Amino acid sequence: MNELVNYALKPDSVLKEVTDTVSVIAEISGKSTRTPLRTILLLKNSPEIQAGIRAGNLPVSQGE
Repeated sequence: MNELVNYALKPDSVLKEVTDTVSVIAEISGKSTRTPLRTILLLKNSPEIQAGIRAGNLPVSQGE
């Protein structure tokens, strides 16, 4: 998870396998690399916040 946070801040300083993984996810989904990264970073939220987002009671933007 820390590697993903570093990817958001300094993409050039991250392990190649993390960079490749985010790039592949972005390519498959047709989104920018930022989109899957932001989604993955939601996992840093508490279980309660994650549940609220999944249930639709909390907007994703609030979780970010």
